Amino acid sequence: MVLNDDDDPEWVALNQRLTGSDVPFKATRERVRQRSIDNGEDPAMFGQWVLRWPGSTHAHPTAIVVLYGSEADAIQGFAQSVGIAGHMLSPRGSMEVRRNGCAMVRMLEDHWNEDADAWLEIVRALFDDADERWVP
Repeated sequence: MVLNDDDDPEWVALNQRLTGSDVPFKATRERVRQRSIDNGEDPAMFGQWVLRWPGSTHAHPTAIVVLYGSEADAIQGFAQSVGIAGHMLSPRGSMEVRRNGCAMVRMLEDHWNEDADAWLEIVRALFDDADERWVP
């Protein structure tokens, strides 16, 4: 399977929703996601967008959105992200995870950077109708 973003209506719709919001999401390149499929990653990501607060000293982005090829893959990706989020609990921050259909978002609440909270509220609003949520 060869990825072509313009041929995937779900990718196009999610990209428009994210990049049309008031936060600067950036889509990863097709070749990065193609590698996920070619390497047989389970679940494979068909789309990925990253949001990083400028000047953040945290190793993880403020938010990551992943589009999977099926709802079953998204459920698996959600479970994996909840596992990651559970290990990220610290005085520095915590993660919230939401899934909506084939899309999943993992958000970093950085307690040392409260300015990023306004961005997270926008991201939460984009995924307000989530099918699954995990909040520590």
